[in-house]
Amino acid sequence: MSFKFFKFLTLFFLIFTIAFAKTKLVFVFSYNLKEKSVLDQYQGTLQALKDYGFENIEKKLFELNYRQSTKKSFKEKVKKVVSFINKNYPKVVFIYDDPALISLLPYLKGKNFFVVFSGINQKLSFYNKQFNLFDKHERPIDNVVGVLEPLFINELITTGIFVFGNQKKYPFLVSNDITGQAVLSQALDYLKNNPNYLKKTTIYTFSTLESYLSFLKDLNKKKNNKFSIHAVFKLRKSKNGYIGAPSIINITQKYYNKGLLGFADTWVELGLTLGVSCDFWDMGYKAGVLASKLLQGYPISLLKVQKENKKKIIINLNSFKKINKKIPLSLLFASDEIY
Repeated sequence: MSFKFFKFLTLFFLIFTIAFAKTKLVFVFSYNLKEKSVLDQYQGTLQALKDYGFENIEKKLFELNYRQSTKKSFKEKVKKVVSFINKNYPKVVFIYDDPALISLLPYLKGKNFFVVFSGINQKLSFYNKQFNLFDKHERPIDNVVGVLEPLFINELITTGIFVFGNQKKYPFLVSNDITGQAVLSQALDYLKNNPNYLKKTTIYTFSTLESYLSFLKDLNKKKNNKFSIHAVFKLRKSKNGYIGAPSIINITQKYYNKGLLGFADTWVELGLTLGVSCDFWDMGYKAGVLASKLLQGYPISLLKVQKENKKKIIINLNSFKKINKKIPLSLLFASDEIY
C-alpha cells in the first residue's frame, strides 16, 4: 500500500511540476530598452507569447549596448550571454538586431534550443554564407528563424522630395559599424527597385566623429542640398571611446540645418526631421508568434523567415522649427507619430 501511495505521490508531483513549470526564455538586445524601437519589439514579443498562452515564463534580459561599447567590452558581454545560456538551458533565445545576432550565432547555431531574431537588416544571404541557416525558400534548416526589418528607403526619399524639394544627389550618411553597414546593404537592395533613386543616392561612410563633423560642415554650405538620409549609429570619439546615435543626432543638428531623414521612429524622436519606419511592435509580435509555435511543437522546418510589412510616417515638430521649415498639412495628417 505504501509503495502504491509513493508511486501516486511521485506521479502527482511530476504532473504538478510540469503543469506549473516556467518556460525559460532569454532576450538579448543589441542596444538597450531605453530606445523606443527596442522596447516596442520586446513588448510586441511578450504580447504574442501571452496571446498564445505562454504567460508563465522565466526570462533573462541582456542589453549589450552595442553603440556605446568598445569592441573588447562588447565581446565580454557576449561571453556572459553565452555562459548564461549554456548553464540555464532556455527553450528559446530571442535576439534583437544585427550586432547581437552576428556575434552570438557561432555559439548558438545547432544547439538544442530555438533562436528567434527580430529587427535584422542584413540580407539573409549574408548570414547564410557564414552559417548556412536557410534553404532557397527561406525556410530554416537549423534552429534559427525570425523576422527581417525592411527599410522603406524609396518611400523615404519620395517623402523627402515632397517636403523639401528635389535635388541632384541624395546624400546617404552611414556609419562604418555592424548596424550601419547592415542598413546600407539592405538599402542598396531596395533601391534597385527605383533605378533613378539608386543613381542619385550618394553614399558617405564614417568611422570617426571628427571626419563626420568635417563633412557635415561642408555639406551644410552647399545651397543645392536640401536633405540627407541619416544612418550614422556609432562613431569613434577617441582611441577607446565611442558615441551612439542619440549623441550623434544631437551633434548633427548643431552642424546641419537642413532636412534629416531616417528609418526608425526612435531616431525621429531624438531629433531627425522625419522618417518612414516599419512597425517595430508588430515586428516583435511576429517574432513572438514564431516562438510560440515552436514552443507548441510546430516543426521549425515548416516555418519561414518573415518580413515586417507595416510602415509608419513619423515627424519631429521641433526639428522642423529648427530648420525653419513649414510642415505640409497633408504630411501632418498622414503621419502616424508626431514628436
